[in-house]
Amino acid sequence: PRSPASPPQQQPATTQSNRTAMSQPPMPKWYHGTISREEAEARIYAARAKMPGVPLFLFRKSAKDPDHYVLTCMQGKPDSRCNHIICQVTAGNPAFPAAFTLQTGNGIAQPSFAGLDQLIEHYKNDSGQPPAPLGTFVPVDSAAPAPAPVFAAPAPTPAPAPAPAPAQAAAAASTMSPVGLTAAVGSSQALKEELLVEGYLTKHRGVGQSRTRFFRLTVDKLSYFTKDAGELIASVLIDDIASISDLDKTSFRVVTREPFGQSHKAEMVLEAPNTRVKNKWLTALRGEDNTSGGMRNHDGILLVEGYLNKIQTAMTAADKTRWFVCTSKHFAYYKDEAGELMGSVPLENITSVSTVANDEKAFKVIANTRFTTTGSYEVACRCESEGVRNKWLAQMSKAIPDEKFPH
Repeated sequence: PRSPASPPQQQPATTQSNRTAMSQPPMPKWYHGTISREEAEARIYAARAKMPGVPLFLFRKSAKDPDHYVLTCMQGKPDSRCNHIICQVTAGNPAFPAAFTLQTGNGIAQPSFAGLDQLIEHYKNDSGQPPAPLGTFVPVDSAAPAPAPVFAAPAPTPAPAPAPAPAQAAAAASTMSPVGLTAAVGSSQALKEELLVEGYLTKHRGVGQSRTRFFRLTVDKLSYFTKDAGELIASVLIDDIASISDLDKTSFRVVTREPFGQSHKAEMVLEAPNTRVKNKWLTALRGEDNTSGGMRNHDGILLVEGYLNKIQTAMTAADKTRWFVCTSKHFAYYKDEAGELMGSVPLENITSVSTVANDEKAFKVIANTRFTTTGSYEVACRCESEGVRNKWLAQMSKAIPDEKFPH
């Protein structure tokens, strides 16, 4: 019998909220929840002051765009700046619940992972792919509120639920975990990564500070790199571009709402090789229609473009540099960038795309119809590096069946 002095002990009620909290895995220390670009950089620089020379990173949800998860990182060199790399999250199926892929913007296909912890571990090692090696994570400030858990994978369901209406999907996207994002959100992300134009431009920022860099413009952002298929230097969302102005025959100015690039300035003057190329960039940046080769048009969605050496088969003929373009419908080449079309073949007429023996920078395209100025069925192209060749093969494989890429 219980003593009157010992009242019965009441058990605390188990609410839905604490049941959920008990079932959720601990948050990774590198995940900082929803914070702004500026706050992320402030945390990186604060950690750098304590750990100079050490590569640093954190992972966050974008405060401006709820569809975006972002890896913010900095290499250990004294002149290194923060890079902000979007992580694409796509819904999967019961066998593979989700896929996480970094959108480095250099055109080289990046590996996908079933979990963010796997993605982080991959890039923490020196895999040879930017942004590796990530180095040391910046831990969440213990005084700050813990971010809401977002990484628990949902249990697979026997049949997919009906797709929500666009308005409902948009409203839900801001609160869904990465692995819970719907296919509709994945399609929206793919649209944002659609390429509009790419190529080399000279960046002017004061006396003696001109640099030729490789620029890429997608529906979502403007990025530039050390070279084609090179290291990402900086990127800015299209929504953060305040104005675009035409300066002269070859130059134009881009003004952003926040600092853009290593100099941390909000203005950049870019020079194209000629007026035609400048107009091509202005057309793309302003979102205008275009009928010339090199961006989304009636010839399909642009996959990849750039100068390649067209290898001549005759022993006495010299290789010629031409501007090549591959869209979702055609493979073509021009006399120069935004210049005269010289040859084109529909992708369905291509029978083979392959590397060239003993030439790590080259690839060859063979068709069942003649498509060159000399009436040939094939063209061999040499790129500026093996990385550029791999970029071309990766982008072309998005529109050409795997069986046409012999191993």
